[in-house]
Amino acid sequence: ELKEILVSIEESGLRCKKIVQNMLSFSRASTKEFEQVSLNDIIENTVSLIENEYKLQGASIEKKLASQLPLILADRQLLQQMLLDLLNNSLWAIKKKGPLGTITLTTDYDAENKMVVLIISDTGIGIPKENLERIFEPFFSTKEVGEGTGLGLAIVYDIIKRHNGTVEVESQVNVGT
Repeated sequence: ELKEILVSIEESGLRCKKIVQNMLSFSRASTKEFEQVSLNDIIENTVSLIENEYKLQGASIEKKLASQLPLILADRQLLQQMLLDLLNNSLWAIKKKGPLGTITLTTDYDAENKMVVLIISDTGIGIPKENLERIFEPFFSTKEVGEGTGLGLAIVYDIIKRHNGTVEVESQVNVGT
């Protein structure tokens, strides 16, 4: 029984160490220098910071990460910020639909276009068609006053463009985005 308790303490300590390391990595200021990074590692690190909180709020996170995904030239901190902003939007949409939902992160490699692809989908409230073209505009928001600034997706769009990427959105009201 004592051995089981000690093993549990060691596992908890290692889990705490990993969380602190991820928080330190996430909180470092962006160097604005691009380096070879693993998108899958960025996803794993970011999700590990928020996964338990999201579960408590009714959102589970599923990861379908492609193995052997090539490295990309990117700013790690900016990609983490972009990912966190998108995940927070998904969480908000799930909570609005309530009470439970799923966020799925899928990575893939498009060999024909030599592009790494990240697909984030959720089972939230969805986005009405009339808003789809405006969601990346600064200060555009469908959230109530005090729930958002309307800058999150504009920042996401800017980060993706700085990385020579593209962003596309598909959504169905009451189905998800």
